[in-house]
Amino acid sequence: MKQCSENYADMLRLHRPVSGRHARMDKVARGAQFAPFAALTGYDAVIRETGRLTEGEPWLEADEIARLDALLRALAEDPDREAVFVCFLPDREKTGGSFVSYRGRVARVDPIQKTVLLDTAQTFPISAIYDIEQGD
Repeated sequence: MKQCSENYADMLRLHRPVSGRHARMDKVARGAQFAPFAALTGYDAVIRETGRLTEGEPWLEADEIARLDALLRALAEDPDREAVFVCFLPDREKTGGSFVSYRGRVARVDPIQKTVLLDTAQTFPISAIYDIEQGD
């Protein structure tokens, strides 16, 4: 150990070198260099996605489907009636989905695409309708 300090004895009394080209780094920026990094890229997103809850797809009875169909037809024939459509939309990432509400007047029911177009330019599948609440 003594031999090692003798090799560098001439350097012991020198001052720390100061760059003439670069400004001294502040403590926050210097500390950021040693901050933990994400070794597994995307791992946090996977954990968040796994923890995100979805609801199970609801099942409607035949009489409820008939009631919704009749109400949709009545709303399509009367463009002045506003309604709130409660739809169940499946999740793109995992099983289940979530309920979404759309408010507006029925502009068009497309029997070929099986979709509803509202006057607010929102489109959703007829099969996604879970409930229709009529406006005043």
